[in-house]
Amino acid sequence: MRIRRMTIEDVPILKLEEQWMYDRYVNYLDCNTGPAWILENGEPLCAFGAAFEWPGACEAWFNLIKKTHTISIIRTIKRYIEEQSKILNIKRMQAIVRKDNKKNIRFLLALDFKIEGIMRKKLPDGSDAYLFARIF
Repeated sequence: MRIRRMTIEDVPILKLEEQWMYDRYVNYLDCNTGPAWILENGEPLCAFGAAFEWPGACEAWFNLIKKTHTISIIRTIKRYIEEQSKILNIKRMQAIVRKDNKKNIRFLLALDFKIEGIMRKKLPDGSDAYLFARIF
């Protein structure tokens, strides 16, 4: 498995629910809001990155492109974000996950994120979300 920088050309391979989400990712990459990577093993498996709020704190995101080699994906990303947190001087990484999305909750827990609380009516459709964080 290898990790490379994500580009705007990679945005169409993401599995997103709405068109506006694709537009946001293009803007994120175009404005260089934060680092973004693609994990691949002959084909893209997962995209992930972080949008910096201020030095030392960022909002992490993960997008599983293909559900294969999941344990290897988790191990590789876990190791990579630990390395990058040192390089980028990240002290806090947080992520927001829909409260009823069991798959994404398990994914973040496997990456050593902890649930900090519930964010009521946080998502565009008015649903609740968990706030996860990982402290380095």
